[in-house]
Amino acid sequence: MDSLDKFLAWFDGFSENIPDQPDAKQWARVCSRIKALEAAAESRPPVAATPVAPRAPVVVQPPPPPTFAKTTPEWSARYQVKLIEIGLDDESARDMVNSTDVDLGIMPEDRAREDAGPMMN
Repeated sequence: MDSLDKFLAWFDGFSENIPDQPDAKQWARVCSRIKALEAAAESRPPVAATPVAPRAPVVVQPPPPPTFAKTTPEWSARYQVKLIEIGLDDESARDMVNSTDVDLGIMPEDRAREDAGPMMN
């Protein structure tokens, strides 16, 4: 018996005839099969490990810092997109864009969260 698979197949069939615990003769037979399996395993040459090339470390780049809008149309467009992402419909978002004072010193996404937050709760 030279493989674990063969031993397990033999043992499945053998153990079906053992109602509770094996008697001394049955246990001696199991032990001899295990010894044969161990001897076969010891006589095999060791398997050489396959060399693994080292991996380059994964470098995670931080996201770029948010940029402020440089023009009123850019600010308005980003503000409207964020309002829609938050959950406003297109028409309501357009109305808010038209009624909001543009401040290029404030991130339009932050302003949209501030303005639409109370409406969405």
